[in-house]
Amino acid sequence: MSFAKREYEFLREVGIGPRNFGCYVNSAWRAIGPTVYTVNPSNNQAIADVVEASICDYEERKRACYEAAKLWMQIPAPKRGEIVKQIGDVLRAKVYHLGYFVSLEMGKILPERIGEVLEIIDMCDFAVGLSHMMLEKNNLPGAIFHHWSRYSQVFHALGAIGVLDNFPRSHHLHKK
Repeated sequence: MSFAKREYEFLREVGIGPRNFGCYVNSAWRAIGPTVYTVNPSNNQAIADVVEASICDYEERKRACYEAAKLWMQIPAPKRGEIVKQIGDVLRAKVYHLGYFVSLEMGKILPERIGEVLEIIDMCDFAVGLSHMMLEKNNLPGAIFHHWSRYSQVFHALGAIGVLDNFPRSHHLHKK
């Protein structure tokens, strides 16, 4: 299957094809819900389509997420930070292609969309720094003490959470 326009072939560089599945469960992309189409707002031409997750897909994903969270919580914070760093590195290597895709789908200028991808990379870098500070449970370097008050950062593990996002950002975060 090929893209409607040849200029969209660059999307293969970031793992996007003409037809995509919107649910990642147990190391595989799949979905059995309705299909939605993403279009270029400047010309109303189809870019790609996504098969949305069904309720069954969602329930299976939720169960898998809870199981994965149990394993993830056993990994020391600095090791988790290293994994997040690797995610940031993959995004950094494809920043132009990802920015161009979001620009194409959202109809905004390219520098603005590249900036959006860079924000995600910055959050990965920030998370890596936080992971190294979490070695001592609640004694974080961010604590501020005054003679009249005390401010301290305390992290509470949320466990498994669900994130609903629009197609471009969520897709490039999970696809590669």
